[in-house]
Amino acid sequence: SGLDRSRHALHATSHALDAVVREARRSAQITLTAPRAALKELVSSLLADPDALPWLVATELHVGFLYRRALGSAVLMTIAGHRAGFEREVLDELALAGLLLDIGKVSVPITILAKPGRLTDTERHFITRHVRRGLYMVRAAEAISEPLEEALLGHHERLDGSGYPRGIRGTHLPLAARLAGIVDTYDALLQDKSYSPA
Repeated sequence: SGLDRSRHALHATSHALDAVVREARRSAQITLTAPRAALKELVSSLLADPDALPWLVATELHVGFLYRRALGSAVLMTIAGHRAGFEREVLDELALAGLLLDIGKVSVPITILAKPGRLTDTERHFITRHVRRGLYMVRAAEAISEPLEEALLGHHERLDGSGYPRGIRGTHLPLAARLAGIVDTYDALLQDKSYSPA
């Protein structure tokens, strides 16, 4: 059934993500063959049945916060890209971007990631640095497409120029970056955090 197919794709993507996170923690070097293969099936199942995966993410996905955010963002990036009219090839790239938006956070100390109160300037630097760290890791793994690079680099940029790392504003912000920013923010709002409820 469609639900079984979606469930299988989600589990396969979760396993592939786990391998990438382990690689990133161990050596900061990652390989993307397994996540790309798993995400192809995830995107196919989403296109065949757009409701199953969001429902599974909300009800059946029992993983840690980082993994939940990565998988949720991969699903939402695919849905957003599909609604925006992107071709299948680009949807695969957007799904990978969603999965890897926060891969650079493996270099952020857990005490900072889990801190409930306001961050110091030094701590904030560690957080903002995750964008470029993640991009470097993905670039080192393979030659990457424009949508993937734009989404990874731009997911914390904002239209008014208040985002990071580059402070880009308005129409200078590529569409993949805008989608990633919306998806990342929306998915974050769905999660209970130490400093705010879902």
